[in-house]
Amino acid sequence: MAVNPVVPVDSDAPYDPNADAFVPSGCETSSATTTDWYLHTQSLKVMYVRNVERGPCTTRHGEVPYTIQNFLDAYVQVTTNTEILYNATFSGCAQVKQKLLVIGAGNCGELSGGFGLSGLVDTCVVGTLRRPARTDSANNILDATGHCGQAFNIRINENPGAYDCTNPIFDTSATRNSDLGKLVSVLPGYCSKFRVNLVDL
Repeated sequence: MAVNPVVPVDSDAPYDPNADAFVPSGCETSSATTTDWYLHTQSLKVMYVRNVERGPCTTRHGEVPYTIQNFLDAYVQVTTNTEILYNATFSGCAQVKQKLLVIGAGNCGELSGGFGLSGLVDTCVVGTLRRPARTDSANNILDATGHCGQAFNIRINENPGAYDCTNPIFDTSATRNSDLGKLVSVLPGYCSKFRVNLVDL
């Protein structure tokens, strides 16, 4: 089977806290500053295989089970990390959008630009947010820090009937991002600091 990557829009470095990026709204600095910085990073990895749900046989002689729908059985790994970089110098605030790479295996994914029969969704650019740490009047840092790593299974890309490799009308480049959006929207339920709006779909 061929493996057919869907290339992201650009090829930024996978992780660079000094990357040039647009400054988040409300950031107080746009020049080199030495202070305590809040740094948030997030990533996502999904391995999936297409499966089917079949209807039951009836009592009629010779009837075989029929396919109700096909779907992707996806194993998801989500990670977030938030930390304080004490007395560090950066050239200003930054926000780097998380970019996803979809690699569909088999001719189905190649023909449609969709997920195909199996494959991988991986982070090719880590989502990053950097800004000065928030403090109270006594200069105590208010930003919570920590690491979260969770794994779970989910069904996505549910479509009626059997999957047709020759005409995958429900699994195309036009429908793929909608399913990715649905997947991304549940991630804060597993890692509360995952920022949905930091993912570039």
